[in-house]
Formats: sequence, structure tokens, C-alpha cells
Amino acid sequence: MNNHILTCMTAGCLLWRIILLSVLMLSTYSGMASANNIEDKTISICSDANYWFPYTFDENGVSKGLHVDIVTNALTKLGKKVVIEPLPWKRCLFSAKKGKYDAVISASFKQGRAEYLYYPEGAALGGFSKQRLSQVEYTILTLKSNAFDFDGDFSKIPEPVRVPLGYSIADDLSKKGLFVKTSTKGIYNSLRYLVNNRTGSIVTTKDIAMLVAKDKSIALHISSAPIKSKSYFMAFSKKAALTDTERAEIWEGIAAVRSNPALMSTLLAPYGKSE
Repeated sequence: MNNHILTCMTAGCLLWRIILLSVLMLSTYSGMASANNIEDKTISICSDANYWFPYTFDENGVSKGLHVDIVTNALTKLGKKVVIEPLPWKRCLFSAKKGKYDAVISASFKQGRAEYLYYPEGAALGGFSKQRLSQVEYTILTLKSNAFDFDGDFSKIPEPVRVPLGYSIADDLSKKGLFVKTSTKGIYNSLRYLVNNRTGSIVTTKDIAMLVAKDKSIALHISSAPIKSKSYFMAFSKKAALTDTERAEIWEGIAAVRSNPALMSTLLAPYGKSE
């Protein structure tokens, strides 16, 4: 009887062997298919559609800017497919929170955002993160007739302080007790208010301040010292189907692009700027 069981020659035993083999083959195929799906998956990203030159902006419905170029270059080198779409910043963050996009560009670290976004390790510490897209300086723009240079005392910044809607620097300034007005229509809408009312100031990035200050029809003054320097990142939705390893690989790919002087020079050339 034992020999009969070992040789498994009964019809029932053969049926079980066939079923077991089929299950094993199906499991192996499913595992391979799952691995291929991860490898071939298109990474969906939303970028800030506001005019944040030269980092991110919307040009006729297409995501443009240095940060977009860095991310695209890094993901291409890693052999990953990517789709980047411009959205108003608050909607971009909300969409990522809901899992409609795998990642956002470009986000500074905020504890509230960290509840639904993954940042590189150490992003919360501030300073210059190795895995940042870039380091961005915020500065103060005023009329030359009311020229203001920041000396570290936030209470002296001319109010109201106009900041683009959704930018985290607005919250930072509000916490300092400043009267902050946000704008959904970009830097030129803020400039119109500044010129018409002859009071207050605009907080923007140094690159944008230098860009608009070229317009000699408006006598503008850029603060000699920035009020803040922040690292900006590609941050991943916590609902995205990406592993810790994949996220780390992408952040390292971004760091490799940014630390390549020749490549960065090529990427920066169209914007006529340097980091």
C-alpha cells in the first residue's frame, strides 16, 4: 500500500499533481507579470502651472521649466516612462494626496504635506539636500521709491506682502505676523497692485525678481539679502504604487543630473539662467 501511495498512480492522485503544477505555474507567471508591470509603469507627475520661471510653468498646456527638465532627464536615464501635466499648485497637491498622480514637482518640505507625500530622507532638516531638484532663494521686491533691504528682521518687511497662492513661503511669513496677500494670477498681477498702490512688497524667487526688474518702465528694487533659501523636491504620493527602492533610485537619479555640471549647463542654457 505504501508503494502505491509513493508512486501515486491512482487517478485522484494524478489529478492533484496536475492541479498543484498548474497553481505553481500560474503563481510564477503572475509574479513575472507583476514585475513587468512595475518596470513598464508610466510615472504620472503634476507640476506647478503657475509662472515660476525658470523652475516650473505652463506653456500652452505643457509642463515646462528647469525642474521638469531635470526630472525628465533623470527618469529617461533610468529607463522609466513619464507623463508630466501642469496644474494649479493647490490642485496638484490635492490630486497627489488622492493618488491621482504618482508625484509632484516641485515641493518644499512641509510637515502637513509629509502626511501624504514621501520626501527624501533628511528633507525635514532643512539646509541643502543632496537629493533636491534645486536650492531656491526667496527675496523681496519693492519699488525703488520705497527700496527695502532685508536685515533679518521680518517685522520691517513692507506690508501687505504679496505671494503666489499655494507657495509655502506665504505660511512662513504669516507665522511671523505679517499681513500676507496671495495671488492666483502670477507675478505681473502682484506688480500691478504694487505700482497702483505704491505700498507693500512682493516675495518671489530671486530668478523671477531679476527677470521682472529688467523692465525699466517699472523702477524696482531687489533686496540685497534673501529672506529664505529652500530645497525643492520631487515628492511622491503615498498612494502611488512605487516601492521605497524605486523612489530612492529616482531621487539618486535626480541628484546625479544636478551634480553633473556639463549636463546642467545644457539644461539651463534655454533659460539663460544659472543656479
